[in-house]
Amino acid sequence: MLLNFAHVFDTVGFIPNGLRIYFSNSRSQPPYFPQMVDLYYSYTGDDDFLRSMVPYILKEIEYFEDSGNHDTTTGLFHYKAIKTGYPRPESYLEDIETSEEYYGDVSFDEDISHERYKEEYYHLASGAESGVDFSTRWYVDRKNDPPLDITEMDTSYTFTGGALAVDLNSLLHKNLTLVAGYCEKFTDLCDAALYSSRADDLKQQMIKYLVAKGPDNLKRFCDYDMDAGAVFDQCHTGFYPTGLTPFVYDVFDSDNVYVDFDSMRGADWDASVSGVPTSAYKSADVAYAEQWDGDNVWAPFHWMYVTALEKANRHADALNEATKWVQSVYCGWIQTDSFFEKYDATVLGLPGGGGEYGVQVGFGWTNGLTLRLLFDFGSEMT
Repeated sequence: MLLNFAHVFDTVGFIPNGLRIYFSNSRSQPPYFPQMVDLYYSYTGDDDFLRSMVPYILKEIEYFEDSGNHDTTTGLFHYKAIKTGYPRPESYLEDIETSEEYYGDVSFDEDISHERYKEEYYHLASGAESGVDFSTRWYVDRKNDPPLDITEMDTSYTFTGGALAVDLNSLLHKNLTLVAGYCEKFTDLCDAALYSSRADDLKQQMIKYLVAKGPDNLKRFCDYDMDAGAVFDQCHTGFYPTGLTPFVYDVFDSDNVYVDFDSMRGADWDASVSGVPTSAYKSADVAYAEQWDGDNVWAPFHWMYVTALEKANRHADALNEATKWVQSVYCGWIQTDSFFEKYDATVLGLPGGGGEYGVQVGFGWTNGLTLRLLFDFGSEMT
């Protein structure tokens, strides 16, 4: 798999959002490649292979630096699909309909060239680049006519391209730290001091721009709205597991002032029998049910939460959340002979819902997380 991705770097220059042709000039994947290499190296200790991968790791880091994802005003990064001026090919009709919902209908001859629609297409594609497509996490009321609460908005209010995303910046900080270590090992390939300095600078900018106060007046990490010059409003009132990524990816220690698990939990948290809800906003409370919101439990975010709990020395809580996930996956498999890409937060084994498409049967990250949790916690599960 890593060699295949290296070939993609050689062919395309970056890892695109998919390997269909139209992705090669439109949007990337979140930058996980350096950590994939590091995980492989941690098991094999293969120095020759690691050395061969360092140039590709540098390509991934520099892609996000040079492709427009880097906001020079703040020094932070945002998901930024290339502005093609067109809907996403895989969701062509959906993007037109979403734009009509926000801006009002225009004639078919105009709808793919209308300047306002181009902006909507850009934010929707940037949401897809983030992997979180879609969520109340990205909602911004850009019209303000009349002003809307987060619970009254829908997908058309997506503003991903204008968000300095806490998870993306945490990932990139981790990558810079990793590559600094590789540069120390292979001094002829790169400058360790340069990448270490870039990691330190990014950390300081994250503290400056991405920290805000939650509902209990305790500090937490949030996405930053570049237009408003402030963190997203919903971060003050709701929980998103991505706020824990600075601890998951070792930007900060787990006992740092910027994390408080209990203040992030919703009042009905314990009603979630399948794992960690993807946000504090459930379909019953909002105008439109997004798939990356509170009704659903997703493997990547559940892994983030369990990992953060372990790093905070809250093993009993981590075990409890790990057990919830495995029980739900097992119950779903017993009932349907299938694994699913996401699960209902409140019913064991029930596949999740919401969003642009039906739930997918069989999914790599569900398989991977289940195996990981069984490996880490299986002997303690009951």
